[in-house]
Amino acid sequence: MYLSDTSSLYHIKKINQYIFEILFYFILIFWSFILNIIILVLILYSV
Repeated sequence: MYLSDTSSLYHIKKINQYIFEILFYFILIFWSFILNIIILVLILYSV
């Protein structure tokens, strides 16, 4: 009982870490995309 409990807790921790990494990369990609659009717009308007 105790062993299965700790293993399930371990799995939950691993899943949380995985979700956090996915979110982190998603936000990173999203921000780079937004910044690229802003830079493009600025270049277009400055010319």
